[in-house]
Amino acid sequence: MSAWSGILSGPGWSTTRRSEANNQPTSFGSVLWFELNDGLTEKRLYIDILTALNSPAPDTAAPRLQAMVMRHLSARGTRLMILDELQRVTELRPREQRAILNALKYLSNQLSMSLAGFGSGEAKALIKSDPHLEERFDKNRRGALTDRARAGERDRSLDFGV
Repeated sequence: MSAWSGILSGPGWSTTRRSEANNQPTSFGSVLWFELNDGLTEKRLYIDILTALNSPAPDTAAPRLQAMVMRHLSARGTRLMILDELQRVTELRPREQRAILNALKYLSNQLSMSLAGFGSGEAKALIKSDPHLEERFDKNRRGALTDRARAGERDRSLDFGV
């Protein structure tokens, strides 16, 4: 099991934390937080990761993009990747879902990187559909944040300690 992982859901949670997480050094490495986009493919996943890292994202084959992502994440010392809107993977065909989930497992294994996700109940079901991926996630449910809670969350720093 990774140092910190989970699926959190509920309006406001991801927006509150995303801006705080990226480029925020932690006691165990850096954090990368990005939103999964519509039209997701394995290639698009790698391009989105490179874009979130402010790295060039050329239009090339998925294996080459994967190697680039691995180099950039490794050089940055990324130990936690947070995926927002994880339920978007459920909108894909089963074969495409497997490709995305396998890509995430591969990155996690090769880089000893923790995974976390924000999404709906569909995201939780998706993760549970793969026993090897489910081991990497703890499921948590968060309610919607009120304006007062949102302000309090912004005032707290991220604590992803091991």
